[in-house]
Amino acid sequence: MGKEYTQRTTVNLKESYEESTAQSPLILIHSSGVDLASMLLRFALELTGTTSHVTMVSLGRGQAAKAEELIAKALDSQQQWVFLQNCHLAASFMPRLCTVVQSFHEPDVSVDPDFRLWLSSKSVTTFPVSILQTSVKVAVESPQGLRNKLLQTFGSCGEVTEEVLENTEYGPAWRKLLFSLCFFNAVIKERVCYGTLGWNIPYKFSSSDLEVSIRVLSKALSRPGATVPWPALHYMMGEVTYGGHVSDVWDSRCLNTLLHQFCNPDVLEDDFCYCSSGTCLRVPASASLEDLVQMVGALPEEDAPEVLAIHPEATRTCREAQAQKFMDGLVALQPKAAPVTLLVSPGQSNDELVMEILTNLLVQLPLVVEPEGPAESRAPTTLRSLLASSIWRTLHANIQGGPDRLGQEAMMSAGGGQDEVSVSQRAAVALGGLLLRAAAAPPEELAGVQR
Repeated sequence: MGKEYTQRTTVNLKESYEESTAQSPLILIHSSGVDLASMLLRFALELTGTTSHVTMVSLGRGQAAKAEELIAKALDSQQQWVFLQNCHLAASFMPRLCTVVQSFHEPDVSVDPDFRLWLSSKSVTTFPVSILQTSVKVAVESPQGLRNKLLQTFGSCGEVTEEVLENTEYGPAWRKLLFSLCFFNAVIKERVCYGTLGWNIPYKFSSSDLEVSIRVLSKALSRPGATVPWPALHYMMGEVTYGGHVSDVWDSRCLNTLLHQFCNPDVLEDDFCYCSSGTCLRVPASASLEDLVQMVGALPEEDAPEVLAIHPEATRTCREAQAQKFMDGLVALQPKAAPVTLLVSPGQSNDELVMEILTNLLVQLPLVVEPEGPAESRAPTTLRSLLASSIWRTLHANIQGGPDRLGQEAMMSAGGGQDEVSVSQRAAVALGGLLLRAAAAPPEELAGVQR
């Protein structure tokens, strides 16, 4: 199909922001392991140069009133952004939020053109459809592959910006160590996709772990004339920042082993390469952000097992699992087979269901049930024999004169009075009485009935 279907582009919040208006919210639909708060703050800093106009709250128990208060205060101010996180955890607040969003379109409500309402939620069925229809939706998920993960890191809303990379206070080792740290972050997150072949426990490493590690690295290199404190970096990243997620002993050993490969004095050498096959390009000490993006874009589509420190068979197993997941998704998207004659909704009562069945049966019955031709030549049919028999006359008299005695006895034996019996029970009793009469009728009365 081509790499345009496999290569995922980074999230561009600027384009989504320009497509939105003050009346249309922006919904960030995300999966686990994505730090949307930091991403939005970086975008606000890039767009306006400050984050003071951004107010955010994580929805949950007792946060609904605070969220509504933040929206009301932002509407009374200028150039304010409100970010409501984790809307999937506040299902009871969603109807009220829908009313608040609809009030933005009322003529007596004035909304500043620079006002924005940001929402984040996982893919759930409790999210209001009306908000989805009037909003700008952005899917934010962790990309697959080392190349896509690194492109997201060095993207417009990534953790490494040009200002961070071009900082000269951290010495000549800053750029190489920073790129190596980002590569290490991509490797351990990519190993999660391989299931138990990557980690014994599926850990949720997030982008905030990389941000904290970058700060730790910058603090360690900010002292003038000091050497790189390798033991301190190994401990802070391998035991605290990333190691704080790891609870398995073997996973901890694997994490620290990978960290030592990407965080050691050999990384500072000019001929250092991240794998012996040479597919990973060397990072020059004077590389700019654009140079790093071009180097990352030149990486192969298929990650070498040597870089991920996994067995080559693990790649085949992972691809088979991904293909199976893809096929399961295609099967789930197929329309479900539904009955053609009857569609039962969850809110239907028994009486409504019976009436719908009867209506459906009347539609299917032919308009003409008697054969065409002269009356003398027509043989007795089921309908004609039934109408001419005493069974029909008795049933007709019971319907006009009152409830059938047999039906009344059946209703009383069921434990309820006549007024308490539903339509379905009356129909069942009437049909049962008709069959009993047909069984008790003399043979000569049923001679013309066609079976």
